[in-house]
Amino acid sequence: MARSFVSVSIRFVLATAILLGVFSSLSGRAETPVALAPDQGMALWGQELLEMATSLRLMCVAAHPDDEDSETLAYYNRGFGVRTSVLLANWGGGGQNETGPELNEELGVIRSREMAEAAELLGTRIYCLNLKDFGYSKSVEETWKFWNHNEALERAVRILRQERPDIVITNHRVGSGHGHHQAMAQLIAEAIPLAASPEGYSSQVEEGLSPWKVERLFERRRHHEGVAEEPYDVGVPVWKIDAFRGVSFQEIAGEALLRHRSQGAKGGWEWVNRQRRLSPQDYYYLTVGDPPLGPFRDLFEELDGYWWGKEGWGPFTHEGLVSATPTLDDRRREGLEKSLEILRPNLESLEATLSEALSAVKSLPSQLDENPRWESVPPQDVQNSRVSWSREDEEAYQAQVIDRMRSLGREQRVLENMLGKIWGLEMEIQLEEERLCPGQQLEMELALFNRGTEPVEVSSYSLSLPKGWQSRARSLEIGKLGPMGTAVASYWVQVATGESPTVPETVELYRSSQPWQPNIRASALVEKSEMTGSVENEKRVEIVPLWEIWIEPEGILVPKQSHKDTVFLVQIRRHPETPAAGRVLVTLPDGVKREAGVAANQARRATIPVPWKCPDSTEPGTYAMSATLVTPSGTHEAQSKVVVAEVKVPEGLRVGVVQSYDTTLPDVLAMLGVERIPLDGFELKNGDLSGYDTILVDIRAYLEREDLREANHRLLSYASGGGHLVVFYHKSFDWNDALPPYSPYPIHLSHARVTDERSPVTLLKPSHPLFNQPNKIGPQDWEGWVQERGLYFPDAFDRRYERLVSMSDPGEEPLETGILWAEVGKGTYVYTSLVFYRQLRALVPGAFRLLANLVSYPKKRAGPKDLR
Repeated sequence: MARSFVSVSIRFVLATAILLGVFSSLSGRAETPVALAPDQGMALWGQELLEMATSLRLMCVAAHPDDEDSETLAYYNRGFGVRTSVLLANWGGGGQNETGPELNEELGVIRSREMAEAAELLGTRIYCLNLKDFGYSKSVEETWKFWNHNEALERAVRILRQERPDIVITNHRVGSGHGHHQAMAQLIAEAIPLAASPEGYSSQVEEGLSPWKVERLFERRRHHEGVAEEPYDVGVPVWKIDAFRGVSFQEIAGEALLRHRSQGAKGGWEWVNRQRRLSPQDYYYLTVGDPPLGPFRDLFEELDGYWWGKEGWGPFTHEGLVSATPTLDDRRREGLEKSLEILRPNLESLEATLSEALSAVKSLPSQLDENPRWESVPPQDVQNSRVSWSREDEEAYQAQVIDRMRSLGREQRVLENMLGKIWGLEMEIQLEEERLCPGQQLEMELALFNRGTEPVEVSSYSLSLPKGWQSRARSLEIGKLGPMGTAVASYWVQVATGESPTVPETVELYRSSQPWQPNIRASALVEKSEMTGSVENEKRVEIVPLWEIWIEPEGILVPKQSHKDTVFLVQIRRHPETPAAGRVLVTLPDGVKREAGVAANQARRATIPVPWKCPDSTEPGTYAMSATLVTPSGTHEAQSKVVVAEVKVPEGLRVGVVQSYDTTLPDVLAMLGVERIPLDGFELKNGDLSGYDTILVDIRAYLEREDLREANHRLLSYASGGGHLVVFYHKSFDWNDALPPYSPYPIHLSHARVTDERSPVTLLKPSHPLFNQPNKIGPQDWEGWVQERGLYFPDAFDRRYERLVSMSDPGEEPLETGILWAEVGKGTYVYTSLVFYRQLRALVPGAFRLLANLVSYPKKRAGPKDLR
């Protein structure tokens, strides 16, 4: 097909000028977040009506949370009611975390909840393929070594058939970028034709998932990244204003992006939002599907349900002209259209038109089967128990009757609930506890509040619980409910005895493609002036096991030379109130067994300290501290990982730690028996820093801590006066533009990284003290590393720095700036791009030994008697 492209043209310049004018006139919105909240009231009701105006659906395919095309999603859902969704590869547990120490599955839980917050602002659904996030990948080939291609493809086809999008967009492409991004671009291109074919994963079709044809697949162009020469087929004007909310679709997207706090909490997303506003449109290139005839004006052009690009059309008007004798469908359309028109200024008129539309919606299903076409087609061959319709008839009946009835059912529920909201009705689901356990019995109340000015009649209640749960109504307050009144429905509820726990969250996250869904739903039918409305609510409760047992710490490294006790804390929690005793059987890392009893009156929450001293005969290696809790209802087990390693540090070290959001460094120094002092703002600005043997500046601390930035000159003075200053990795935008620079001599950071955690490491200066005192660093110390070696390696630096290590990913040039070492006055300065925090969290012995050497310099070289 012919491609049209306008380079930096008058049209683009004018659009940009208009955009900047809009933002500058809106009270500085270009610089200040609008702090949107989820829709309520008029905005919510208008949005719900708008979503009835079209059956079109848009899906965005992305690898991780924050990769979604949030501007385009906001434009189509908030602007025109298109149902939108995001399909993710995973929850991003292999990424970094700017808000705390959580990594891997724990980070995945955080990012899934952040994604849910962002999706609520965008009005979009979330699906996830739950593929492994093993960290940054430089190639699609590496990604498919970790991901099962057929499993991923089957899941993608299933979700396409479930969600049934007409248009799919993606910000990813094959051939460039993160390997996960490339793999998702490849995957969706393969999944689309399979989803449309009955032969593609036919077992899904047998389950009842009908084949689904995606009309078009679009790939995002890079204009928002300043790549203006890329051709495109359509531009989406995301700079336009959303009339309901009074802000632009870009601003809605910007607010959604800020919800991904763990990935850009300290200013990164503000920078992205400022940059994206320089491009007033999102540009897309068609890769699957036929373009419409003539100019390509919209992603949905010429598809049924596309009304917003046609002159003189509005929501619902595209459904056809009203006949001389209005049909039920006409009455429905007119009612919804008028409701949307008058939504803001006149609630009474809105109530009447909604009721009119609702009456038609309730009556329509009975007419759908009356089409003579269905009467003339044999519905079923009873003898052979098989449908004898043609495939064309089956598809038509599915679309015109079954899908239509389902759609009308959803419309009825939304309209009834909308009337309830207009009348001022609210419902709360009230429980004795928010965390329940299998078999637990409890009382649950549905509290219905009338915040309106007129009475209503409560006719019935409905309570929906998970499969296997039991309930019985104890009392139902039916009848008149006056203004500011409350009606209560009380239920006795029992959780299913075999209910699966939903904690820990790191396990629950991967049980579904849509986690954290509500599991309790309630509603009440209410009448007012011969109109029927409803009020509903939903709630999620977590299911905890009857008993929980865990060990603190969950993992620890014990230096072989240490003669101090390691104290493990066995924590026990019993959730049922009924008293019950238990026994704890403990197996220590050296195989010694111990036993302790837990009295019934203590077992609700108990802590058992278990000291252990590492025997001198213990060989370096990985061991386990295990605890088994024996209770009347069964046994429960917990483990703590124990690594015994040859790690030496001099006696009497005093280390200051400028901590960021991570807790790894102080935790690890405690394992090594090193005195560590957290340096707060007062100490940085006013304290005597000369008393510290070493000061560590944690990962991205310059981004995290303003007090550090203000007092950095004191740290540099500390180093030049004879101190030893070690700075761990930062990102380029944290570091490069700092004035004055953070380092004593210039260092410029790049985006280069070594993602192969097994890549060979060469010591460029094997005789350097870092590799010899107090621990001799050898090849074995680079074994067992996880996820990656290092990231954001310096690409330019002052010649006074020494390069100490060299490493590279396969087929790439060596990077020699993983550790830069310099003498500064009487002291020393070290900058390292190695990902110590991941390795220390994983209890990698070599990382502990290397860190011990880092913090021990320039302490006087100790003899054997001084080392432990």
